[in-house]
Amino acid sequence: MSEGRPSWDEVWMSVAEVMSLRSRCVRAQIGSVIVSSKNRVVATGFNGPAATYPETGWCDTFCPRAMGTASLDASYDSCPSIHAEANSLLYVDRSAVEGGTIYVTGACCMGCAKLISNSGINLVVMQVRKSDAHRHPEDVVNYLKLCGLEVAVGELDG
Repeated sequence: MSEGRPSWDEVWMSVAEVMSLRSRCVRAQIGSVIVSSKNRVVATGFNGPAATYPETGWCDTFCPRAMGTASLDASYDSCPSIHAEANSLLYVDRSAVEGGTIYVTGACCMGCAKLISNSGINLVVMQVRKSDAHRHPEDVVNYLKLCGLEVAVGELDG
């Protein structure tokens, strides 16, 4: 953190980190926040099953990725969760996000990158960990840049 007053990037990434605490995923808790071009919160999200999915037993009895019976790959077809980025985008009006920024506490997958690239958002700020390698973050960043978005990546250990 910068000395004294935190930067907007620090503030919004902190909000995304707090949102990640709402996740019921036992493998990876990811949070996101979308802010407008005027630095106002438009939407927040976290990864997890649909809101109507039963509260107990889902991750350790249903999710093959969490149980270790499915490989960690980039497709996410076996993952029952809705990703934080998608959850955020489900609750926004495009006119509110045009020119805005999404902050994500993990590397975006290609599916979420596609959604973000067509949302009107201009900047993606994401944290990337070594454990995110299966999401192919370099390919995602290249895709987003090809679509005309700016991307800022913070690399974290773990």
